[in-house]
Amino acid sequence: MLGGDHLRGNEELAAALRGREERFAGFAVVNPHFSALPSYLRRCVEDLGFRGFKVHPRVHRCAITDPKYRPVWQASEKFQLPVLCHTGQGQAFSEPDQLAVIAAAYPRGRFIVGHTGETFAGLLQCVQMANRNANLYLDSSGWLFMNRGYLEYLVAQVDPRCILFGSDFSWIDLRYAAATVLFADIAERTKAQILGENALAILAKGGDGI
Repeated sequence: MLGGDHLRGNEELAAALRGREERFAGFAVVNPHFSALPSYLRRCVEDLGFRGFKVHPRVHRCAITDPKYRPVWQASEKFQLPVLCHTGQGQAFSEPDQLAVIAAAYPRGRFIVGHTGETFAGLLQCVQMANRNANLYLDSSGWLFMNRGYLEYLVAQVDPRCILFGSDFSWIDLRYAAATVLFADIAERTKAQILGENALAILAKGGDGI
């Protein structure tokens, strides 16, 4: 199976988080090639208690705009839960500007642009996307933000409320990831938003479905 045994992984994560819901919010990894995907997504929310979904187009070799992902985008709208999507400018299946199409087509969904495109060219795409789509959020994980000044540039270009802290652990040491925000030349208030307040606001939008 591409990307490992996601079904087993989701079950194990849900079990590990049980009783810890006040501190942790789990995201279910979704393979677009799963059978009976709509019913599985419902189970992830209603039975396993997940607070969002994660998709990785490059790993699953399925473009962001492929109709196979449609149940995931629909679930985001239905349950008002975020979807974290890996992106990488120049990577197969993972061009970030594809998410602008999804955000426009599903305006009640919540879409997190993983790695904010992962290159500076990708970041420029993401700035335009975020300024046009209020339901897009930009995540600071990955090697892009190891470059000095990139987070400062992003904060100056978009509403800081759409920027979320990400670590890309275990690829990147959590201490280095946190340092990209803690030592950035941005306002302390903005650091607090990025490091937690923005994520809490998105997760608080979750509901029981419609």
